[in-house]
Amino acid sequence: MKLVSHLLLLFFFIINIQARGNDHVFYAKKYGLIADGKTDNYKAFVKLVNDVNQKRGGKIVFEKGIYVINQFKHNNNHVVDLLYKNCNNLTIDGNYATIKLNNTFTKAKDKSKNKYFYSNTGSLIPFSFQNVKSLKIHNLTVDGGSNNAKKESGISEQAEHLFSFSNCIDVTVSNVVAKNALCDGFYIKENNRNFTFTNVKSLNNARQGLSIIGLWDGTFDNCEFSDTGRSNYGFHSPAAGLDIEPNIQNGVKNIRFSNCKFYNNKNAQIVITRPLFTDNILIENSVIDAGKSNYTYQLILSGKNITLIGNTITLNSGSIYPFWDNFENSSVHIKNNIINSTGRGVVVSGTKSIHVLIEGNYFKFNGTTMSSYFPYIQYPVIFKSNTIEVPEKFLNKKYISLIQNAKESSNNKFITDKGHSFKSKVSYSKTIKIND
Repeated sequence: MKLVSHLLLLFFFIINIQARGNDHVFYAKKYGLIADGKTDNYKAFVKLVNDVNQKRGGKIVFEKGIYVINQFKHNNNHVVDLLYKNCNNLTIDGNYATIKLNNTFTKAKDKSKNKYFYSNTGSLIPFSFQNVKSLKIHNLTVDGGSNNAKKESGISEQAEHLFSFSNCIDVTVSNVVAKNALCDGFYIKENNRNFTFTNVKSLNNARQGLSIIGLWDGTFDNCEFSDTGRSNYGFHSPAAGLDIEPNIQNGVKNIRFSNCKFYNNKNAQIVITRPLFTDNILIENSVIDAGKSNYTYQLILSGKNITLIGNTITLNSGSIYPFWDNFENSSVHIKNNIINSTGRGVVVSGTKSIHVLIEGNYFKFNGTTMSSYFPYIQYPVIFKSNTIEVPEKFLNKKYISLIQNAKESSNNKFITDKGHSFKSKVSYSKTIKIND
């Protein structure tokens, strides 16, 4: 009996030691990091990251201030990304500090591959995570310094994100700002699970505010993805606020954006592609505003089970496209949104195999001239219970709205800004069911 008791005590002692294995606290100041806005902290960061990786996790605590990193990558130096790997229970407490990359360089076209040009010079990734479980990041700003960097025209983008995640599970990011990256603010790469972003802002980054390549189960609440491609550095395509573009089957699944803001990104506000690899994306109760962008394809929703519901959307001269390129099998539900546009509002045409339901939306044309149709539908969609409002002066057009080849057009209202109906100005050619 005593032997059993001793074995139990030993067992619980070992469990307790294991549980406390990641209770290490890493104070940035003890590693020589100085938050004075001028000291180069690269070597101190390397020491910190190496120690965290050796201990397999713990808690990093910054003091409030500005931590500058003056180093950047070049083929003649040994500067590398700050990579946290193989950690369990890692917390980064920013204490409202700023990590700033002093990228004062000009990228030259000094190497090429397959007719593309690249540079030997580039920014390091200050927060790269690989094989990390139970990761928490909060109260931190990261500035990529893109307003100080320059590049020759025609250079392809490199991996110069501010946050990068690979094979990470249970990640919580809150009260974090990622701005002025030479590529993406946040890059969620492959094989990630269970992410929660709250009160996160990704601003003025060169390629994307947020790229999702591989993630199952992600929630983004009260986040902002704005001003992509607006810095002096320039931009990389697609220069979108959000880009969901998986490259493996079932790469992105079960993602929700709620009460978010997508604003003034240079090209698209939201891009979702590859329906075979993308499943169950919800964007709800958010503000999507093109700002100064006049890009045609403001929202590309080419995925499986994409739902756009309860949003306020301003497209300028652009439109919503529930399909893209040669990708088939999209299934898109656009419901109860307020949609303002000087373009076509929504465009559904072509010969792809897609399933689109558009219902309960308020489409408002707020342009001074109308060069096309509003909306523009030439595909077997279901279009019902929508309101389409246009200025009174366009009643002299033969057709204002095009709802052709649709499966159904029912219970829709077509009115002018003065409340007059213009149902006779709608072309229903080859639409199967009409009950407006």
